[in-house]
Amino acid sequence: MKKMVLVLGMHRSATSLTTELLSSYGLYLGEKEELCKPNQNNQRGYFENRSAVWLNNKILYEHGMHWASLNEDIINKIETRYTSDVNAILQQMIGKARDGQVLLLKDPRMCITEPVWKRQMEELGIEEHIVMVFRHPYEVAKSIEVRNHIDFSYALKIWFYNNFSALCRMAECNTSALVLNHDNYFMEYEEQIGKIETFLGWQGSNSAADEIIDVTLRHNNAKEINKEVNARLQSIVFEMYQYLIELSAIEKAVIRKEKLMQLSGFLTEIINTSYSHGNCDMEPDVFQDALGKEKKYWCAYHLENNRNLLISGFQKMSTEMGIKELSIYGNGTLTKALLPILFSSGIDIIAVYDKNPADAGQQNHVHGIQEAVLVDGIILNTAVNYGMQVKNELKEKFAMCRVLDLYELLYKMLKTCL
Repeated sequence: MKKMVLVLGMHRSATSLTTELLSSYGLYLGEKEELCKPNQNNQRGYFENRSAVWLNNKILYEHGMHWASLNEDIINKIETRYTSDVNAILQQMIGKARDGQVLLLKDPRMCITEPVWKRQMEELGIEEHIVMVFRHPYEVAKSIEVRNHIDFSYALKIWFYNNFSALCRMAECNTSALVLNHDNYFMEYEEQIGKIETFLGWQGSNSAADEIIDVTLRHNNAKEINKEVNARLQSIVFEMYQYLIELSAIEKAVIRKEKLMQLSGFLTEIINTSYSHGNCDMEPDVFQDALGKEKKYWCAYHLENNRNLLISGFQKMSTEMGIKELSIYGNGTLTKALLPILFSSGIDIIAVYDKNPADAGQQNHVHGIQEAVLVDGIILNTAVNYGMQVKNELKEKFAMCRVLDLYELLYKMLKTCL
């Protein structure tokens, strides 16, 4: 029987480090060209199968989510229509791995999507084993705050949500599960490596493992993070953190059902409660521009796959909200794809801009919009250049219609339709 180790854990929690370590023991991760490339956020590499990441994103997008979403209902309700996609990835790994070689797969998104993979692994007779990695919540939240400009308290909620989801996955796993504390890679290295080797049934030495741990790569020490966090939110988050520490002290972790029930109640609370001024820690309709790439992928996916759904959604918006004409600004490529859908729904486009016309004062250009409109046989009135000299004219023109950010328009419509 083939075996597979899944590495689960919140983003920025040493899941990449753990996966690199496991692969140094001979587990099959995939060919180098099949993995996501390193970048400035993870210079050693992500050690993620690109096809698996693409599929996990697809699953999340089709359920109205992305990596930073909070959706309590989805944890145990992922649909089953991804069998062929999962099967293709697993079969490819099986075909390339040596006889008896353990398979290895890692993607933090699998805290949510693991049930899809689990079902197909069972069909193929693959025995699932889980390694979960966790990190101090403040260190993760600080990393996400800096990297993605997400509110610190909201980042704590994402941390809780993903770790809770991973615990749910472990509770359903019929084989061994291992919980690893990020801190122990740097504070109790030999003991941490010993736990991994016991879990793998490894006998002998592995000099490669010693070269992987680099203490200089550790950032955001919790002791140096000074943040004001609501006492209730802090209490809930650290209840989870303490439980994870307890699990990491056990050779084979067993998740207590009563504890999972308690944590489930906490999850419901933090998703539906704001603990910060101005509701900054609530999931926004649209994330900041720092997550623009994620929004772009999410929106592009649905523009390609849910055209009829969007047309009916915009028709409904036009009828119920009385919106007959719009001015939009946003990404040129997505705008080209969106325009035919808007026209098909009966909404007229007054003008298209790169940026919000309320910010008039600099020249602005439209990328590829006229070409896209001509292809669809529609003449679009576009103001290609504007500056201070036409500011008053623009204000008067845009006072006649709604002005919406493209991503906001799409994101809100998709969240409503899906």
